[in-house]
Amino acid sequence: MKRKGSVILLSMVILTNSYPQAPELYNKVNHLLCVVEDIRTVKKNWQQLGFTQIKDEGEITILSAFSEEGEAIRGKMAIGYLDDAIVVWIQTSKRGSPFSDYMHTSKEGVYSLVYAVDSKKSLKKEAQRLKEMDINILDNLEIRTSHGKINYYLFNTAKNGKYVLGFLLSGDAEKLFDPEKDGSNLHNLKFAQYAFAIADETAVSDFWYEFGLPDLTVTHDSIHDKTYYGNPGVFDIKLGWQRHGDIPFEWCIPLQGPNVYEDHMETHKEGLHHIAFETEDIDNILADYKAKGFVVSQSGGWGKKGQPGSGRFAYLDPKGLGGITIELLWNYR
Repeated sequence: MKRKGSVILLSMVILTNSYPQAPELYNKVNHLLCVVEDIRTVKKNWQQLGFTQIKDEGEITILSAFSEEGEAIRGKMAIGYLDDAIVVWIQTSKRGSPFSDYMHTSKEGVYSLVYAVDSKKSLKKEAQRLKEMDINILDNLEIRTSHGKINYYLFNTAKNGKYVLGFLLSGDAEKLFDPEKDGSNLHNLKFAQYAFAIADETAVSDFWYEFGLPDLTVTHDSIHDKTYYGNPGVFDIKLGWQRHGDIPFEWCIPLQGPNVYEDHMETHKEGLHHIAFETEDIDNILADYKAKGFVVSQSGGWGKKGQPGSGRFAYLDPKGLGGITIELLWNYR
């Protein structure tokens, strides 16, 4: 009798914790699609950080299926292989391009998180699922590169989800990306998280939960040794976590400033703020970066110093990095 009650209770817990799961394709972001103002500067600075596997794809042509003018837009493209993260940078005109509205409000930064879909049939099926949730196609971009034509399918999730949801076919991804590039970098940095800056987590969490991703698990831990642009820091944040894929999503919700998250939202609006990398030697890496002219915008530590579960973090000022902040993470071992 006691065992039966335990089974019923367990079943209730499982039902309570269940959520409408999205397809498995969302377990791995294929790449970040970024819009930048000066692709030459972006490439140079990421190379200075030690990410030397950056490939210049040269001139591209962009055609939007939904553009009123229907004209081809010229641009430039580069691809960064950053350990296990891939970033596609695009520079194009501020006027008349499919990215014009984004560039007007956000200047530059991560426009879309892009997922690979194995077939047009699968893409059509997912598009129908999204349509039933009132998520409609925003644009279908054909990008003509030296590799041939690449098609992006973009959906209007930015208002509620804080980034544009993007897809491309796996065949296009194989055509676009170099399998010989493994993301090796000077300091052996290991890609650890995608992180976003948002003003409040409630609506964002609800949106992605209804979409089929886990609800945000929110934590509020104490931070010590705070600095903000070289001065003692007073910032405070909550963190929302989604662990539905191979790389966790971290949602940064500032509580007290000044801080880099509010800085980002003021300049670029809410959205992807940084990508984080784990390191075993944060001090020597920061010394290298500072010698090269990079600025530590914010730093601190968590946990009890010198004890398991403790660690340190440091952000670099995103100037010249295309609107993306890089975070270094060091964990006590």
